Amino acid sequence: MEPMLDLDEDHDAETWINDQTLGLVATSIKKGINLNPTIWEALAREDKRLWEEAMQKELEGLEAMGTWVITDLSQGVNTVDTWWVLKIKMDANLVPTKFKARLVV
Repeated sequence: MEPMLDLDEDHDAETWINDQTLGLVATSIKKGINLNPTIWEALAREDKRLWEEAMQKELEGLEAMGTWVITDLSQGVNTVDTWWVLKIKMDANLVPTKFKARLVV
């Protein structure tokens, strides 16, 4: 089962909405949104732009480190599958601080 966050009565998501970037997320967290969405879930959400930025940042970092070389696939050679692991990072007050995307093998 995917981790979910459900705020108790001691936490008020309304106080988080002052920051426009995190306000949308805070409102969603109040509703119990998935903090580790699949790629398809993330791209269907209202915070899609933040996930796209996180994935772009990951790809740029991998390219800058020379992680791969694009080449023609030799006959009989299998490809390696990759997938995205997505996570919303929170601070101690349960305020979303980062949308993190990792491309993994």
